[in-house]
Amino acid sequence: MNSQTLNYTPVAVGIVALWAFGSWFLWARRWFTGPIRQIEEERMGVPIGDPAAMVKAEQKLGERVIADGIDDKSS
Repeated sequence: MNSQTLNYTPVAVGIVALWAFGSWFLWARRWFTGPIRQIEEERMGVPIGDPAAMVKAEQKLGERVIADGIDDKSS
């Protein structure tokens, strides 16, 4: 095996993976919060494309969580 016959795909994938993980540890972990949870709103029939409806549903859901004595921050 020499430089002419070496398959450079693992090298290229390694460089991309190193860059991705490096950027995560140096920058993204500070600001990336993950996907927005919208499952409950969809189940309630709220149009998730409408920001005003989402805010209203989140307030309603928050009131229900407080009334039920459930702390959704622990999950």
